[in-house]
Amino acid sequence: MQRYITEVLQYTSNYNITSNCNAISFTNTGNTDLFVNKYFLTPNQTLAINGNAGEIDVTQYKINFPANAGECTVIRKIYM
Repeated sequence: MQRYITEVLQYTSNYNITSNCNAISFTNTGNTDLFVNKYFLTPNQTLAINGNAGEIDVTQYKINFPANAGECTVIRKIYM
């Protein structure tokens, strides 16, 4: 049985995130548009990236608010 933790983080400005996790999701919880790398999210949209058992995603994700302010909630599944 693989143990893991779920981490919830909020970002309100542009930021780079190294995932180092099995699954990650980005939810635009603000009132402005958001780009995750080149993927466009309007308010209340979510981008979810799930891995298979035992996989680790090491992608560098860039959160970018065109208005230079917004809110993004990131949830990561991290193996222990």
